[in-house]
Amino acid sequence: GFNREGALGHGEGVEEVPEPRVVEALRDVAFITTASASYEHTLLLTEGGRVYSCGRSDCGQLGHGGFWDAWVPQEIASLTGRRVVGLSAGSGYSVFVTEGGGALSCGLNWGGVLGQGPGADEHCTVPAAVVAQPGVGFTRVVAGFNSTLLIDTTGAAWVCGGDKYGAFEAAVGAELDTPMILPRLAGGHGAVVGAAISGGGLEAALLLFADGTVVGSGHDRGPRHHHHPPPSWLLDGV
Repeated sequence: GFNREGALGHGEGVEEVPEPRVVEALRDVAFITTASASYEHTLLLTEGGRVYSCGRSDCGQLGHGGFWDAWVPQEIASLTGRRVVGLSAGSGYSVFVTEGGGALSCGLNWGGVLGQGPGADEHCTVPAAVVAQPGVGFTRVVAGFNSTLLIDTTGAAWVCGGDKYGAFEAAVGAELDTPMILPRLAGGHGAVVGAAISGGGLEAALLLFADGTVVGSGHDRGPRHHHHPPPSWLLDGV
């Protein structure tokens, strides 16, 4: 792929890598279990819960405390001592879930996408806590273009950030700086076990339920560019 600002982790001076190649900076690092890539930055999670990031950091999305790019993967020092169990790279931001159900985020807080509550800074260069309701713990996260989905320990879905196309249950155009639960999606289909958000500025969301049902809503790009406020039932019993 294209090593823009070091997103592939192969070092400065490498522009393109036409076929898969070992990232030398990670050769001696513990086993990588999860990777998440956005347009210009990459997050990597080890089996021990440590996190590395590389690529562009013009918004602080790498979590290293500044706005400098990283051409090779570097460990996020502020997460040392926290066992991270999930992560996702969004457009100019990153979100992490820790053992015990906590969530942290960094990068561009466009429309409240970091979920850090009212009054949060526009840019966050070190992972900071996502605001959660008392007793709520998160198990996974999906970051998109300008909205974030979090799944809690009961399988319920929460969202923060912009809702330009009505992909979620906020009013179209709403901005949520604190995660909001999506109660209408709990329609007897069990827990949410998988989720995806499209990027590129045309936000749409897909949720997979425990019974195999898939629901989707948001911007349906096509000849007439339909908007489907939540939820549009796509597939049942997959």
